Amino acid sequence: MNEAELKDKLADEMRDNQRQRARTEELAADVAFLSRRSLQAQSCSFTGGRDSGTSSNSIVAIAYGLITLDLQVLPSDGSDLAACENMWLKLPEHRKTISAMTAMERARNYKKSRE
Repeated sequence: MNEAELKDKLADEMRDNQRQRARTEELAADVAFLSRRSLQAQSCSFTGGRDSGTSSNSIVAIAYGLITLDLQVLPSDGSDLAACENMWLKLPEHRKTISAMTAMERARNYKKSRE
């Protein structure tokens, strides 16, 4: 292996390591987010800080690729939309995909159309 090939191989390995580190960080963010949500799974709260409910759960499911947009549950009232907004602030950035952003915008627009 000549020097140029060795440099290319090292550069490839460095890129692979960087991608792996980024993926590990994303997985850690996913675990932290989902763990926090799971702690609230059996509770019921109607405070302004609520971030879970059927509509926010459906956006999370879309963000994680578990359901499609046609199965989204839209907010039934202002507090349900507030839960979606609170969840959105906590959702890991790498999960804010086009589908997830579309779901969030649909939730916002659905609530506005019902006012």
